[in-house]
Amino acid sequence: MVNQEKRRRGDTNMQLFLADVYAVQGKFSEAARIYKKIGQPSRAMTMYTDLRMFDLAKVCSFIMSALSLSSQ
Repeated sequence: MVNQEKRRRGDTNMQLFLADVYAVQGKFSEAARIYKKIGQPSRAMTMYTDLRMFDLAKVCSFIMSALSLSSQ
Protein backbone atom coordinates (compact mmCIF):
# COMPACT_ATOMS: atom_id res chain seq x y z
CA MET A 1 0.00 0.00 0.00
CA VAL A 2 2.84 2.40 0.83
CA ASN A 3 4.55 1.64 -2.50
CA GLN A 4 1.35 2.45 -4.38
CA GLU A 5 1.10 5.78 -2.59
CA LYS A 6 4.72 6.61 -3.39
CA ARG A 7 4.17 5.66 -7.02
CA ARG A 8 1.03 7.80 -7.21
CA ARG A 9 2.83 10.78 -5.68
CA GLY A 10 5.74 10.25 -8.05
CA ASP A 11 3.34 10.23 -10.98
CA THR A 12 1.72 13.42 -9.70
CA ASN A 13 5.13 15.07 -9.35
CA MET A 14 6.02 14.02 -12.89
CA GLN A 15 2.71 15.39 -14.18
CA LEU A 16 3.31 18.64 -12.31
CA PHE A 17 6.76 18.89 -13.88
CA LEU A 18 5.29 18.20 -17.32
CA ALA A 19 2.66 20.92 -16.83
CA ASP A 20 5.37 23.38 -15.82
CA VAL A 21 7.36 22.48 -18.94
CA TYR A 22 4.29 23.00 -21.14
CA ALA A 23 3.73 26.39 -19.53
CA VAL A 24 7.32 27.44 -20.27
CA GLN A 25 6.95 26.22 -23.85
CA GLY A 26 3.84 28.36 -24.28
CA LYS A 27 1.44 25.41 -24.36
CA PHE A 28 -0.80 27.03 -21.78
CA SER A 29 -3.99 25.07 -22.42
CA GLU A 30 -2.10 21.77 -22.11
CA ALA A 31 -0.48 22.95 -18.89
CA ALA A 32 -3.84 24.04 -17.49
CA ARG A 33 -5.43 20.72 -18.43
CA ILE A 34 -2.74 18.81 -16.52
CA TYR A 35 -2.90 21.14 -13.52
CA LYS A 36 -6.65 20.50 -13.30
CA LYS A 37 -6.18 16.75 -13.81
CA ILE A 38 -3.78 16.45 -10.87
CA GLY A 39 -5.93 18.59 -8.60
CA GLN A 40 -3.95 21.84 -8.87
CA PRO A 41 -6.38 24.19 -10.67
CA SER A 42 -5.03 27.10 -8.65
CA ARG A 43 -1.73 26.73 -10.51
CA ALA A 44 -3.57 27.12 -13.81
CA MET A 45 -5.32 30.22 -12.50
CA THR A 46 -2.00 31.66 -11.29
CA MET A 47 -0.36 30.91 -14.64
CA TYR A 48 -3.11 32.67 -16.57
CA THR A 49 -3.14 35.61 -14.15
CA ASP A 50 0.63 36.04 -14.45
CA LEU A 51 0.22 36.03 -18.22
CA ARG A 52 -2.54 38.63 -17.91
CA MET A 53 -5.01 36.23 -19.55
CA PHE A 54 -7.74 37.20 -17.14
CA ASP A 55 -10.61 35.60 -19.06
CA LEU A 56 -8.96 32.19 -18.83
CA ALA A 57 -8.05 32.78 -15.18
CA LYS A 58 -11.70 33.50 -14.53
CA VAL A 59 -12.66 30.17 -16.13
CA CYS A 60 -10.18 28.44 -13.82
CA SER A 61 -11.71 30.15 -10.80
CA PHE A 62 -15.15 28.84 -11.83
CA ILE A 63 -13.70 25.34 -12.09
CA MET A 64 -12.09 25.68 -8.66
CA SER A 65 -15.36 26.82 -7.09
CA ALA A 66 -17.26 24.00 -8.80
CA LEU A 67 -14.75 21.46 -7.51
CA SER A 68 -15.01 22.78 -3.98
CA LEU A 69 -18.81 22.64 -4.10
CA SER A 70 -18.83 19.07 -5.41
CA SER A 71 -16.48 17.90 -2.66
CA GLN A 72 -18.71 19.19 0.12
